[in-house]
Amino acid sequence: MGLVKNRYQLLNVIGRGMSGSVYRAKDILSNRYIAIKVIESGAKEYDFMKQLEHKNIVKYYNNFLDSGKRYLVL
Repeated sequence: MGLVKNRYQLLNVIGRGMSGSVYRAKDILSNRYIAIKVIESGAKEYDFMKQLEHKNIVKYYNNFLDSGKRYLVL
């Protein structure tokens, strides 16, 4: 699908929701598989996710803007 931020390779869609889509992705710098959620502009769930830490909640790593879209690295 393409490389985002010269680091994340989006592979395939693994889920869709009201605020965006989740992709299986590969971090080419660390060589590990991750999930990246592309959210609609204006959605602020990443502010909330940064504060959460629990064994049953997906780990939040980072977020960034690219080409007008917000990406959450999970």
